[in-house]
Amino acid sequence: MFTVKNAKEQLLSQGESATLATPLQGESSTLPTPLLDEREDLEFTPTWTIELPQTTTSNLIQPPVKMETELEKPTPALYLKFEKHEVEHFGSLPTEVEELMRSAAGLSSEHISLQKYMTQPLKRPDTVYKFQMPSCDGEPIDSDKLPLVCLIPSAEGSKPGLLACTPKGEFRYWEDISYAMTEAERYKGLKVYLQEGDQGIYLACHETKGSSRENCVIIFGTEHVALYRIQVCQPDGKPTLISSSISRPAGFIGQLSSYIWQSGKLDDGGIVSTTLGAKLGKNYSSELFVLLEKSLEKWILQGTRVAPKYKFCQDIHNIIAQEVYISDGVFESNPLDVQLLDIEFAKNGELVILVSHLPNSQQSESDQNKDLTYFLVVLNTIDQESSSGQYNVTRCIPLKVHSNVSLGPNAKLVMPNGGPGAFVVFPQAIIVTTILKDVNYTNIITMCDPINDIIVGFGAEGSKSWHPRDTTDDISEMLILTTKTGVMSCRLNISEIIEENAPLQSEQMDIEDSQAKRNRELKFTIEQAIFRKDDTNVPVFCTLPPDFKGDINKVVLEISDEILDSRSQYLDESIDLKSQLQERNNKMASLIQFIHNSKAVDKLHPSTRQRLFWNAEKMACVKKLWNHHNASYLPTQDGAEGLCRKLLNSAIHEYFQDRNFQPSPNEDLARFFYRFRVRDLGTIFTYIQRVIENYMDIDDRNLLVFEANTIILLAFEAAFDFRRMNKELYATTSNESKDSWTFQPELLKVLHQQFEDTDEAIRSFAVQHSSQTANDSLQYIGQDVNDYNKIPTKNTRIETLKDQMVNLADVLLGVTTERLICDDVRTRSNAQSYREKWSNILKKLVSIGRGDRAFALSESYEDYKTLVDLIMESGENIDDYIKIFMEKYQEKFAFKLYEWYLDEERYADLLSHPHVSEHKEWLRVFLNERNLGGISWMHDIYMDNYNDASIKLRLLTQNEKRVRKRKTFLSISKLTFLASLSDEMDTQNEDVQCNLEVIENGFELIDAYSVLQDQFVEIITSEDQTAVDEHKQVNVIVDNAAKNVKQYRPMHAKVFAQCVPYILHGEMLPTEGLIEVLTLKDKKEKDDFPFTLQFALSDDKLPDDRRRAILQTIWRRIYITDRWDCISNTNDMSDEDVNEQIKGTAVYHTLDIVSQTADIPLIQWFCPPAEAFFASTEEQLNRRFPEFNEEELVGLIEDYKKENTALEKVIQEYNLVMHVDHALKLLDLKSALDL
Repeated sequence: MFTVKNAKEQLLSQGESATLATPLQGESSTLPTPLLDEREDLEFTPTWTIELPQTTTSNLIQPPVKMETELEKPTPALYLKFEKHEVEHFGSLPTEVEELMRSAAGLSSEHISLQKYMTQPLKRPDTVYKFQMPSCDGEPIDSDKLPLVCLIPSAEGSKPGLLACTPKGEFRYWEDISYAMTEAERYKGLKVYLQEGDQGIYLACHETKGSSRENCVIIFGTEHVALYRIQVCQPDGKPTLISSSISRPAGFIGQLSSYIWQSGKLDDGGIVSTTLGAKLGKNYSSELFVLLEKSLEKWILQGTRVAPKYKFCQDIHNIIAQEVYISDGVFESNPLDVQLLDIEFAKNGELVILVSHLPNSQQSESDQNKDLTYFLVVLNTIDQESSSGQYNVTRCIPLKVHSNVSLGPNAKLVMPNGGPGAFVVFPQAIIVTTILKDVNYTNIITMCDPINDIIVGFGAEGSKSWHPRDTTDDISEMLILTTKTGVMSCRLNISEIIEENAPLQSEQMDIEDSQAKRNRELKFTIEQAIFRKDDTNVPVFCTLPPDFKGDINKVVLEISDEILDSRSQYLDESIDLKSQLQERNNKMASLIQFIHNSKAVDKLHPSTRQRLFWNAEKMACVKKLWNHHNASYLPTQDGAEGLCRKLLNSAIHEYFQDRNFQPSPNEDLARFFYRFRVRDLGTIFTYIQRVIENYMDIDDRNLLVFEANTIILLAFEAAFDFRRMNKELYATTSNESKDSWTFQPELLKVLHQQFEDTDEAIRSFAVQHSSQTANDSLQYIGQDVNDYNKIPTKNTRIETLKDQMVNLADVLLGVTTERLICDDVRTRSNAQSYREKWSNILKKLVSIGRGDRAFALSESYEDYKTLVDLIMESGENIDDYIKIFMEKYQEKFAFKLYEWYLDEERYADLLSHPHVSEHKEWLRVFLNERNLGGISWMHDIYMDNYNDASIKLRLLTQNEKRVRKRKTFLSISKLTFLASLSDEMDTQNEDVQCNLEVIENGFELIDAYSVLQDQFVEIITSEDQTAVDEHKQVNVIVDNAAKNVKQYRPMHAKVFAQCVPYILHGEMLPTEGLIEVLTLKDKKEKDDFPFTLQFALSDDKLPDDRRRAILQTIWRRIYITDRWDCISNTNDMSDEDVNEQIKGTAVYHTLDIVSQTADIPLIQWFCPPAEAFFASTEEQLNRRFPEFNEEELVGLIEDYKKENTALEKVIQEYNLVMHVDHALKLLDLKSALDL
């Protein structure tokens, strides 16, 4: 007899138990077989070796066994410890076994190797036992024919036995594991005869509590689902093996069933797993559950000499699949996608089934493994007292975890002492959870080396065995065996899980304390993951569960800040700053990688990811700076090793001085800054420049500029490299860089000043070098020192400064670009001021012989304007460059090139350059977008876009001030419009006529100017009116053309006089000015008044109130022009004569002409006599004639009043209204007016 004790105290069965060096068979036949899978190309021989290092029966570690002599309690090495679970190391593999694990399959001799662990489980003992395995009838051994192995419990104080069998049913049993039993023929044999074509695939030993070898339950199963019970009997004190078939029911159906079971596979599939159920009575009777691929069998085992009793077989696959579909959110699925993987019997009488589900089976095998989901399905009977009650699903527990390795379908369920703790074991990981109701806890422990350090053995006390029902373990524990690490213990703190999930009374719960506790636990979890990640002695790592508690944004920022500021308790305090900075960089990288592994990136706010990114960037930059700083302590060939220290140390010293920092005695401020003030990295460069400015000696200053460039460029390049390589990892965007240290407000000024200082330093060094070589190179005497690039030199410092100048320009352009797209207006404005300096900066690079880099930077930062400037200023291969960049950057470059031509007023070159014919559409778009109608119409003609050219020319005509030029534009517009008409288009088409009418109206306006100009020129060129002075010419024209106006309305005469010079010079007048001239001159042409109305109506630029005032003026002057006194005298006149007399008036003629040509209603352009009076205010006149003073405005108003008086007279004395109505009737316009 033996008793079970705590695993940490006793390791006998673990210490002297067996495991296969290759993945084991038997009960482990459904376990992962990665070693075999990885070595499929190896050839198996009839002889082989099994290593039995620390644990397992067919990958199953037996429960700990207490010996009569107490062993020294081991002190395990703690790997991971959390509030709810922890992992410890118990023992390493012996050297021979470890080597065997690393070698192919380790199958090379006819022995089983066992390792002896007795008193020193944490060491690496070399005692190994070897046992000869049963033969396989000379057949080649493959993965399906490896022997099945399990350990057999012994009476208390005895060593466990070892049982092995071949797939053909040949058994060997060793009663204990000791050196003496390794001798040949020390085993007991047994042959189980299987049906033809059948072979053994399953072997498991279920311990009955306090049982001897005779009472343990050993189940042997075959491929055709035949079951056998193997027993170890000692009738005469010597162990003997016997077997008995576990038969299905008798009778016709039973016989048929039995035949089927013995001769082939059932429809319910093969054997998956077995477990003991409840203990029945006192004679070691118990339930036995057999899990098949689709169903569940229940048997009653009634002692060693009584045949097992078959109870029932229930199809459970369908009811489990339905629950899984619901839990996995799948409405339609293939039932074959749900697999039953393992079974355990819970102490409360429930059955727990481990299930996998593949939502989408139409994938490759690797993808299927990634998409598998896992569940624990709990079964129970409605009638617990009924031994034949059918099982129903009571709940489905999803195992939601984040894993960065593919777990696959090979998994086993382990429930120590029947739960509530549960462990799901994969080759590469273990999921820890519970079956407690209303408790949501699941986590995963993953092997760091899932290829070379896989799980090949596991076990726990009370798993698949009898266990008490009336107790609940505070700690649930299992042991695992891996191919490299050895034995580890995984423990689940059940009491802590229950306490956290217990319902809390609201009045007792302190929300802040609860949240703080969750944050502490979350922080503790993350810290262990990232600070132990690089520890090669820690073989496992963890990720966050999907339902983790705590504020992850707050926690990760706190961890990141502690790493940045060297405040984390886990950081090494080594004086070696280089190592410490490297460690901090590694931890920053581990932090974000852990978040990715836990699939928690989407739970981080963008601002959180951004801050993590900038903290990590600072660490990367500081690491580079310290490496450079540290190197300055080493002597160099040029003796300038102290320069870097002097510059950086002085800058850091001033930094601390400005902050009134009081260092402790002998404090190394530089090291202090790199350790604790990294977050202020961006400000240190302003202090570097301040140090340089304090140096008056030009030589020292130039040397410091050189070193400052090295430091600044080193930091910026490190920052840009970090962003380029890690931007996607942190999921940041390009316009989120305002919190970076490179976004410090003063850095633009620093960079630009360094660029200028470097330029000056190059000039200074060039002058010095020129002076030094003058005596040897007379040909360079008189060389222009400003053209220092042409001075032949081998001075490496000058060349290095030139390279630095290029890199400074690159950085300056880069950080300027960052700021130009930020949200802050002030920052963008500041950046724009430096953006405007890009052209000069790049041109300076050309001047130092770095033109190729200037071109490259222009391209890189898409500064195509500067690129065009550089091409044009180079003066060489201009057309070739243009062609290359046109093809490469297309419109973006072409438009800047076109702008350059415009700025230089080289319009002919713009339109005639060779690139125009190839890219004429680009030029068309460019000219149109910028509304450059003055030249775009020519390009339109070149492209045969005659209609567009005609329209643009008409628009030009409207804005053209020169009459002759307007006439030219209008003429070309008419020609291009006619050219745009297709041969089949009817010229009488309404749209065509409308366009032609618009053009003709333009010609009428031009003709009006031409007539006026001819009249005025004729006046001043007559023999008696010759005058040279323009002022006199104007007076002569006014005296002759507007004599009456000058005599009676002098201010109107002045308005007339102001318009005369425009007409003489061939310039266009505003519409109001032209109307004044046409309506004020003494000798009026027949069509003057109709034209003035048409001009007023066609001018779109006139405001409505001004247009109305102009119309009133025109009609008022029409009314007072005719001789109404004569027209009113109808004596001796017939009606026909009266009508003819009305038709001869300006009123009738104007109404007739305009009504036929205007497209707008009469009411909008006609003013009846009563509405034609002048009514503008002085303010309105002031806006119309801003050049008139107050006195002149008063005089002008008086002149308009005189017109009103004249109009009133003809209305009152000569019945003007009646005459106008008569004219409207004659033209059939009266009805239109009445409407």
